[in-house]
Order: sequence, then C-alpha cells, then structure tokens
Amino acid sequence: MFYFDEFLERQGLDLMFTRLLRHDARGLMAWQRGGAQTFGCFASFQRYDPSPYQGAQLACQFIPGPTLAHGEATALFVGITRIIDQWDWDGVRLPTIQDEDVIAGERGRQDIDAFDLEWIDEGLAFSERILIRWRPPAATRAWTLCGDRNSNQILELRIDPR
Repeated sequence: MFYFDEFLERQGLDLMFTRLLRHDARGLMAWQRGGAQTFGCFASFQRYDPSPYQGAQLACQFIPGPTLAHGEATALFVGITRIIDQWDWDGVRLPTIQDEDVIAGERGRQDIDAFDLEWIDEGLAFSERILIRWRPPAATRAWTLCGDRNSNQILELRIDPR
C-alpha cells in the first residue's frame, strides 16, 4: 500500500506544517466551474474559529470523491497551495487568487478570514489523479487533517485526470 503522507514526503514537503482539506460540494462545484482559479479563490475564504489553515504553511486541497461500498468517504487531490497571508475578511482587500462570482458570494459574510494562497509546483502533475481514502471513518465531519498525524491510503493513481 502507498499512503498520501509518503507521497508528500517524496515531494520534499514538511508534513508538520501541512494540512489536508477535503472541501464539500461547494468546493467541487468551484473546481468544476473554473479549475484552479475558481477553486483557489473559493479556498481563500475560511471560517476563522477554528481556521482550517491554523499553524500550516501548505494546504493539500481535495474535492469529494465517490463513496466506497461501506460508506467510507474518498477525496480527489487537486493540488497544493502555499498560505502566504491571512486577514479578517472585510470585503475590501481581495485575495491574490480571484474569481468574480466567488468574491461576490463572500461579500457581507461574517466570521471568516481571507487568505492569500498560491498554487505550488509540487504535486501539480498529480492534480485530479490521486484518489485517497479519507480518514478518520467519521470522514464527512473531519474535513481538515494534519499532514503529520494522518495516513490516508491512496486508492487510485490515475493515468490522466478525469
């Protein structure tokens, strides 16, 4: 078996400062609508209590994958973002990755932080190609995991993105 943390180590990333985020259907829709640009903007807005990026320098971004036979959740890897900056969202300062529709939907929201994110090259060739078993078993509630404390089994390594 091969695990996602092993993949990250082979990319030379420090797992202690890496988070794994499995976004919900809204993240999936953002990815399908506009790929890395729209999804990157979507991922730039997060609730702040607690922040899913807390203590992290990197975030491995995932969208929901198919549910397995026993009801276990999966996640499809879409890339890795570096967390550059964070601030209280005021609707004025915009994140570095922008999408008009996403930003319009975030205007007026309370209790969220905005982030400057940037996609990094490590893992770029594997976008939409790695499907993992999302752990722990109560997967839909645990949508953010610490990179150094979780081993997520890689179920598929696809030849091409689908």
